[in-house]
Amino acid sequence: TNHSGFSALCNRIWQVTKEEADSITFSYDSPDGDMGFGGNMHIDVTYTVRDGAMVVDYHAKADEDTIFNPTNHSYFNLKGHGEGDVLDHSLIVYADEMTFADEESVPDGTIRKVSGTPFDFTGEKRIGDEIDADYDMMNFGHGYDHNFVLRGDTDEVAKAYTRTKPDFGKDGKSGTLQRAATLFAPDHSLSVCVYTDLPGVQVYTGNFIEDGSKGKDGRTYCRRGGVAIETQYYPNAMNIPSFPQPVIRANEDFYSRTVYKIDAPTA
Repeated sequence: TNHSGFSALCNRIWQVTKEEADSITFSYDSPDGDMGFGGNMHIDVTYTVRDGAMVVDYHAKADEDTIFNPTNHSYFNLKGHGEGDVLDHSLIVYADEMTFADEESVPDGTIRKVSGTPFDFTGEKRIGDEIDADYDMMNFGHGYDHNFVLRGDTDEVAKAYTRTKPDFGKDGKSGTLQRAATLFAPDHSLSVCVYTDLPGVQVYTGNFIEDGSKGKDGRTYCRRGGVAIETQYYPNAMNIPSFPQPVIRANEDFYSRTVYKIDAPTA
């Protein structure tokens, strides 16, 4: 599936179930068989804004073993809303490897090293430098739309936002956060560092946004007008046993956290 399959959750009306000064929780009850997935599932997504960060907390529980691989597909353009493409932005992805994806954007289980390829963002690099390189996966995706295998980098921010309750994290794990990626504005006046407790991150450069698309406040969007940094389990994991599995066991709580830490250095 892609984006939850048919009649995706991102197109549903969710209920606001909790509001606080710095956070809001949206909830949805997905019945057995919804979108082709088994089990009655209750889902909560909480957005919290504090200390220059947006924290996204996912919680789900189902009455049957089922699949759950939540992410956030927001686009970032650090020049401002509707201010052209993001090819002049710079990016670091904290990964030495990635999952190969074919013409249908489906991984086959092959893990590739990023070194020596257009996907090497181990050091800061402009998004536009190699986005049109003649390379198999780049040609398939018409730009970046690929999953990176995170290597587990951490820092003090990751430690500060890691949850410590014993039930946090899938299968009783601690939910330790790691760095996924850092995006920089062209002039470095603004950056976003993304943290996650999930094993992968999909970088998508809006290759299929149509020029002239109308957005908020009458602004016009263009192709590659934003970059999405989507924390996740690897795509197609259910068909590849060697990949980490996005399975919720019946009546067990699933928790996951993604943090977007904003930095705007003062002169």
